Amino acid sequence: VTTADFSSGGGGESSDYVCNCGNPAKERTAGAATTHPGRNFFCCSKSKGEGCDFFVWSDDGESTDGPQPAD
Repeated sequence: VTTADFSSGGGGESSDYVCNCGNPAKERTAGAATTHPGRNFFCCSKSKGEGCDFFVWSDDGESTDGPQPAD
């Protein structure tokens, strides 16, 4: 996935998830060129290459990298 493959969703607001960097995860929307176009997900709020690989679909709450609830 490249930065062209997703856009900010829901205003790019933070979530109840905290990424592995310790920051609130950011909600984004998968783009048309992906296998899940229009589907929202949460990921690290840092730029690609600067952050971690945190990822969770917003509609099922299942993470590929162990979500941690925010306190």
